[in-house]
Amino acid sequence: MIRRPPRSTPSNSSAASDVYKRQVLYGYTDDGEISWVTEAEEGRIEEGAEELTGVTIRFPGDEEEDLLISAPALTGRSGLRRLTGGVRVELGDELRLMADTIVWNDDTDTLSSPHIELVYGKIEGRGERFNYDIAGRLAVLEGGVSGTISREEPISIRGERAEESEGRLVIEGDVVVESDGKTYRCPRLESDGSGEDIILSGGVTASLSDARLSADTIRIDQDGISVSGSVVLDIDLKGENGA
Repeated sequence: MIRRPPRSTPSNSSAASDVYKRQVLYGYTDDGEISWVTEAEEGRIEEGAEELTGVTIRFPGDEEEDLLISAPALTGRSGLRRLTGGVRVELGDELRLMADTIVWNDDTDTLSSPHIELVYGKIEGRGERFNYDIAGRLAVLEGGVSGTISREEPISIRGERAEESEGRLVIEGDVVVESDGKTYRCPRLESDGSGEDIILSGGVTASLSDARLSADTIRIDQDGISVSGSVVLDIDLKGENGA
């Protein structure tokens, strides 16, 4: 890490302890490229220990958009830092992550949190055991995930694990999808941020109002529901014949 000289004079509270009203810190790759930029409204750095407030961190992307983090406070030292007080992570206009606390490991280039809330386009969710690969732009939630897709008929989703990368959200492991009286179960769900094109795969079963359906793949989009592969439809005729 290279510390840039403060852009203002030390605060009146404690000039001797190196508290400044503005701090700008840089991290560099082995090739000398800027890997991150941290700006703080106020900060103290003493013997390598950092205490910053009003923090914004930017991780420049190569071909991707910059990753931005904002937090009321940062503590730690080079290699391992803790962001606290309500942390917000943003990647472009689509992906937002919120947590009370996030640990930033500069050695492994990752972010982690025991609990996270996610907004991905029209999809809002939450999950446990969050990890984010900064260089790979890969978000992973494990230990149970749940959420809602905002559509004309809202869709609720649950699963064991979720990944977001390159504009696609994947939920895996005993996935349950519920909407308008219909329930779908499958090993895998995939969608973009719009939530308008949802693909259920890996062997899907569906409980409808008057039928049961199974197929290799079920697609839910603006045109309705389409099924493919080993399709079996079991229709309940009791309501029609009065039996």
